[in-house]
Amino acid sequence: MKEKKEYIFSVADFGATGNGETYDTLAIQAAVDACAKSGGGKVYFGPGNYLTGTILLKSNVCLYIEAGAIITGSADFADYLPDSYCRTITKGALFLGQNLKNLAVEGRGSIDGNGSAFWESEYCNETALKPKLQRPHALFLIADSENIIFRDITIKNSPCYTVWLFGCDKVKVSGITIDNPLNGPNTDAIDIDCCSNVCVSDCHISAGDDCIALKSDAKRLGRDKECKNIVVTNCILRSSTCAIRVGYEGDEAIKNCVFSNLIIYDSSKGIDIISILPDLPMPLFTEINEGPRIEGLIFSDIVMENVKNPIFIWQGKEVEGVFKGKIENIKINNIIAKSQQFCFIGGISGSPIRDISLSNVKIIIQGTNKSSEFEVPCVWGGDKIPWGIYCRHIKGLVLNNVDIEFEQNAANWLGVLKCEEVEDIDINALRCKYDLKNSEIASIVLANCRNSFIHNCNQLSEVNVFLKLEGRSAKSIKLSSNNLICAKKAVDTSQEVDV
Repeated sequence: MKEKKEYIFSVADFGATGNGETYDTLAIQAAVDACAKSGGGKVYFGPGNYLTGTILLKSNVCLYIEAGAIITGSADFADYLPDSYCRTITKGALFLGQNLKNLAVEGRGSIDGNGSAFWESEYCNETALKPKLQRPHALFLIADSENIIFRDITIKNSPCYTVWLFGCDKVKVSGITIDNPLNGPNTDAIDIDCCSNVCVSDCHISAGDDCIALKSDAKRLGRDKECKNIVVTNCILRSSTCAIRVGYEGDEAIKNCVFSNLIIYDSSKGIDIISILPDLPMPLFTEINEGPRIEGLIFSDIVMENVKNPIFIWQGKEVEGVFKGKIENIKINNIIAKSQQFCFIGGISGSPIRDISLSNVKIIIQGTNKSSEFEVPCVWGGDKIPWGIYCRHIKGLVLNNVDIEFEQNAANWLGVLKCEEVEDIDINALRCKYDLKNSEIASIVLANCRNSFIHNCNQLSEVNVFLKLEGRSAKSIKLSSNNLICAKKAVDTSQEVDV
């Protein structure tokens, strides 16, 4: 049987110097074009440093970056070509592809986006440097394409987004390293936007913005396309903002996604799910008119350390408009998190989050709450929620085998769990452990909640009240088989409620 010939196009054969000083843009593009014209093959980068502006990717082409090879993005904004998706003064990408089939980027080499060339030395907020007026929008922008592979390469120092997959289908990202400075503005690692059938596995990611972001900006794409069937597994994540972000940008559905076997560390938020009509100036960087519909998500087997907010889920609305967004059918299982602050799960009045389940979750709160004052957070977060978990406007909440422990002196914390305007609650085997100095503290507060079943819970430290009931609309609350030896009082009702 005749062995199939592999077509290899070395960029050196097309005039690339790899000396890190001479622009190799034309040589690299010539190699890509020749490879595509021949029917496909491998564009080979041998050891060296290849300085380049925008490269237009083609179908049936594999970029193979050898160990010892570095592709460096130009520090001159003029060397980047525009694309049809960037509606601001940013433009294009280092690698730009649209309507492609069968594209691969592989090898043990690296790509350096030269990001610091596009940032100021001053900070625009507590964590991120101020971006310059002009900068590339991404290192990779691949749109309306299918059968895409990223494997083994290292990508670092992106000036903005790193890998932006937009309107793509059948994508595999495996074994890559993304290393962006934690103070790099908008340096998302992998943006999965209006994509389907995507698997991200075995990656090590450090980013100045979201590590893995699922979005559904169909209006920018120009056609209706859901973001669905996404798997993220066996990854190590670190982010100045969100290790995992689902939603916020776009109006189309985000559904049927699984996140598993992850380690998250040194991050602001671990799991962040947002459906919101935001308060942003027009024209919007990303147009959001109705809010995304988010459903069918599973998060399991995740360890977090030094995370501010392990779980942050918000179905909010900051401005007037037609709000069709929703969040429902979310399962969070087998989580261990060492955090500084609270977890938050919140819908809005008249549009509750539906069917949220936390099972086998242990949260060790290591920080001291800044204030006993309460303030509902916004899309950017907040630090004035004085309970370990705060839930509001939810229909269908299950907390099964959840363990909340305050590791340090719990001054200014008001309790383990507060639910407000939540209906159909099942709390099973909740364990509470802390040193609460305030004698008025209750482990659990239910305010205007209905149809609540609290059973098999274990109060592991002394507390004045185990359960405090508030609100005239509180109704149908049942306790069964709870170990309340450490509680001076099982239930406190400040007003008449139907227990």
